[in-house]
Amino acid sequence: MRKGERGISIVEVLIALGVLGIIAATFLTALAVSGNSVIMTDEDATAESIARSQMEYIREQQYVDAPVGEVRIYAELDISAEHPNYSIWSVNRDEEVVEEVVGIPWDSEDNVARMSDIGLQRIKLVIKHDDKEALVIETYKVKR
Repeated sequence: MRKGERGISIVEVLIALGVLGIIAATFLTALAVSGNSVIMTDEDATAESIARSQMEYIREQQYVDAPVGEVRIYAELDISAEHPNYSIWSVNRDEEVVEEVVGIPWDSEDNVARMSDIGLQRIKLVIKHDDKEALVIETYKVKR
């Protein structure tokens, strides 16, 4: 060093390291959040795809009147091979989540369940991922 030149003090080095640490922590946090967002988006897309394919499968089935005071149980697709962490559930007459896919005789004017089937059934699917609700979708099956 020449006369009159100053070196870097320890305080300046510590401040620079602190600023670099804050920048690194912010970057790593943003990276983790974006990774979680990608995973959640993928789970949502998979749940929606499963729900839509199940709904299409149910729509293709012949309409069968539900017995008075009962529900119509529809056969469901087996998705365990393609999507091992997902399961298909439904909502029954008492708005409880049940394992089978059910069609509830429905009154479209009052938007309530009926005791007798008049040609309209509500089907409300619940797609679960790792036993947590990922998506709820509702449709109606009409007797033609």
